[in-house]
Amino acid sequence: MKRIFFLLIILFVLIDCGRRKTPLEPEFVILVSPETDAVIDTTTKPIFTWNAVSYAYRYQIQIDDKNTFYTPVVDDSNITSSSSYLCPVSLSDKRYWWRVRARQEHSGWEDWSETGTFIVSVGTPVPLSPVDDTVATNTPTFTWSPIPNALKYRIQVDEYNTFYTPIVDDSTITQEEYTLLDTTLLDGSYFWRVRVKTGDNEWGDWSNTANFSVDTNPFRIVSSIQTKGYAWNFLMRNDTAYVAQGEGGLAIIDLTDEENPFLIAECDADGSAKGIAVIDSVAYLAMGKNGISSILFSDLDSLEFLYQIAAGDANSFDIVIVSSISDTSYMFVSEKDEGMWLCQLVPEWPGFPDPLREFDVPGYENGLFLDSTYLYIACGELGLTIVDISKVTLPEVIGTCDTKGYANDVFVKDTLVFIADGREGLKIINAVDISSPYVIGNFDTEDNARNLFVKGDTAFIADENKGLVVLDVSVPTSPQYLGGFETPYATAVWAGEDYAVISDRYDGIIIVKW
Repeated sequence: MKRIFFLLIILFVLIDCGRRKTPLEPEFVILVSPETDAVIDTTTKPIFTWNAVSYAYRYQIQIDDKNTFYTPVVDDSNITSSSSYLCPVSLSDKRYWWRVRARQEHSGWEDWSETGTFIVSVGTPVPLSPVDDTVATNTPTFTWSPIPNALKYRIQVDEYNTFYTPIVDDSTITQEEYTLLDTTLLDGSYFWRVRVKTGDNEWGDWSNTANFSVDTNPFRIVSSIQTKGYAWNFLMRNDTAYVAQGEGGLAIIDLTDEENPFLIAECDADGSAKGIAVIDSVAYLAMGKNGISSILFSDLDSLEFLYQIAAGDANSFDIVIVSSISDTSYMFVSEKDEGMWLCQLVPEWPGFPDPLREFDVPGYENGLFLDSTYLYIACGELGLTIVDISKVTLPEVIGTCDTKGYANDVFVKDTLVFIADGREGLKIINAVDISSPYVIGNFDTEDNARNLFVKGDTAFIADENKGLVVLDVSVPTSPQYLGGFETPYATAVWAGEDYAVISDRYDGIIIVKW
């Protein structure tokens, strides 16, 4: 008896399995019409078509005026027609999105098709471009859906969606597009709308309001890395940033992948690091009232603090290193209100500079730039000072130029000298005659120009609270603004071929691309 019962169970299972169908490999619905961005000039029952799926038992269609499909205008999952659907509701003048999926008889719903989009346009134009977009021009082109028998269109553009005092209000347009010619938009956010006048010579309703942004700034922050202390200055060498990070001493940061910087190593330096110079595997830090500190980084797993000297009686701020003809290296240190300090770097004792002498330079010495046998010094309220160091141990002042502002930093390119002149912005100096340099160009950077770097015909300026300011200096007498962005407190800048690095007192190291 048990054997008969067992055989009956097996027979029932086999019969039941024979009734069931194994789910077929899925076929995805392909939308046919309306085509992408098609304009439909009727609101009454538009027809939707798609490529039929061979095994489809039912179809589901969703139509929505938002591409999220959270609350679709149409959501029908009982479609038995093989490849078409007559919309049961009238659609308004606007853009819509739609999608379709299929279901097997003995299985669940397949994946949705790709999303299609179309525009219904009968009596009210539908804004097409720019919509929820950012344009990189101050004179954008606006386009909208065509209206049959249109005589004219009227467009309004404003900073506010009330359109009380529109920036643009033109009612003479005869095409479905409009380019700003007499009006230039500033970078920022805007709203626009359009309406039509047809054969009855009456203006129709305004379209839905579209929004867009203008952003002509080509410079974009791609990454940043926070430093332990205030990032005051840095030096770039082989895709590596050596950072003078205030109370944090030295930080070494790998920028091989500009979008993914990482800290290699860091080391305290006894004081507040403001400036930095590097030779071989030794970093020299200007430590303010603590003089100069040296750190050995030949072993990046274990940085070694070597030595500290008080090179003068005031704040050491910046350092440059020069090698003489005899291959002996020297170090010049700016001492703010105490002139300059000269040290010799003894080859047998790397990292242990030997102070040689002080020499007086009028003003508050800040940034330094070495060009051949000339040392260019940003001297605060006294502007630029040029020192002949062809006889390294007997430096001689040979030229000066008052820049009106407070000279914080200096950069030299050919016969032009660029000064970060504090509240006076950028100053460009002609130094063809090294003994009589004079200002030929300037640009107001709005805040406190603190540091700068020139690459080709482009000047990059660290402007404290205004962040990065980038200028075209191909015509030195008339610098032109190219872009930039605000950071909390930009202190220094360097530029490569397609990226720039900014040190910021509060935000550490910031990497920019264009």
